[in-house]
Amino acid sequence: MAGPVAATPGSPMRLGGGATKNAKALAVKVLAWVSFALGIAAAPLLAGTFVGGIVDNLLGFFPAWVALTALVGLVVMTAVDLFSDGVPNRVALYCAMGSVSVARSVDGRLGDNVELWANTVLTQVRGPLGEWLGTSSALALAMAAGLAAWLVSRRTMAAKAAGGR
Repeated sequence: MAGPVAATPGSPMRLGGGATKNAKALAVKVLAWVSFALGIAAAPLLAGTFVGGIVDNLLGFFPAWVALTALVGLVVMTAVDLFSDGVPNRVALYCAMGSVSVARSVDGRLGDNVELWANTVLTQVRGPLGEWLGTSSALALAMAAGLAAWLVSRRTMAAKAAGGR
């Protein structure tokens, strides 16, 4: 009976190399999208708290076109980041998290509709997520989702940078 067969450099028995690198790249991509989803979940929660009020009041000091320009800039930056490599990076995450608060401060029906939508999402999420986390505080829920998004993005971006992006 023959002894154990040694894996040759192109054989399927060989672990590591391309298969491991592909698995790591896929895991990083999935974590980046999870982080982006958590950021999108945190956005209306943040907009419904005092953070959204601060952004609204801050942009209220300027002419109406400033808030609209800021919103367009955030949307364009998010789109460019997403379409550049198909993976959301920190720029897309932070822009997505801030865009709802900025959109809320835009004058006209857009701002009114975004504020209504943010309050509706806040009300819908506050119940089930509040029961799960043990608090119905909008700020606590927003902070939990935002912190989770930030932590996952930190790990994702660190792994992506180490992978030779």
